[in-house]
Amino acid sequence: DTLMKLNPFWTILLSMIFLHEKIRKYQITAMLVAIVGMLFVVQPQFSSEMIPAIVGLFSGIFAASAYTCVRALSTREAPYTIVFYFSFFSIIALIPFVIFTYVPMSGLQMIYLVGAGLSAAVGQIGITLAYSFAPAKDISIFTYASIIFTALMGIIIFGESPDLYATLGYVIIISASYYMFEKARRQSRKPVQSSHRGGK
Repeated sequence: DTLMKLNPFWTILLSMIFLHEKIRKYQITAMLVAIVGMLFVVQPQFSSEMIPAIVGLFSGIFAASAYTCVRALSTREAPYTIVFYFSFFSIIALIPFVIFTYVPMSGLQMIYLVGAGLSAAVGQIGITLAYSFAPAKDISIFTYASIIFTALMGIIIFGESPDLYATLGYVIIISASYYMFEKARRQSRKPVQSSHRGGK
């Protein structure tokens, strides 16, 4: 979950490369610090235990790629059109995997599956409502709270206990994210304050 939450940093990098958006110094600083935090979480040892961490890392990169594409399309297509095709393509792409790897699920597994779907739906509705009441730069930082909840559920349900290095990595990534979004918020307020003072 922590590695997945690195996607805002990859989005900045991909937006600079493909959309030619300007990247600021504080964003580069936050990105480098977050990558250091990622290394603490992954703790690369080049063994089979590293494969899930690599998958988690690439999930964040692919998510960032999707957000970059959405950003490019947002000036040409309506939001509901983008969301529809985003979901529709996901369903079509997964059909072959369902056909060739389908295994009947137990009743308990079905409950888990429905629970996951309902949780995702409620979460998405909550995010949508939040973004309708406040700017994205003020809301985005709260998505990192899921790292805390994921860690707590891992401890309570699965008996997982992150070591000192992983915990330090969590703190570094969350701190870098907070720094980046707080810096962006201050940058966006500067023109307003300077024009107000100029008016006086």
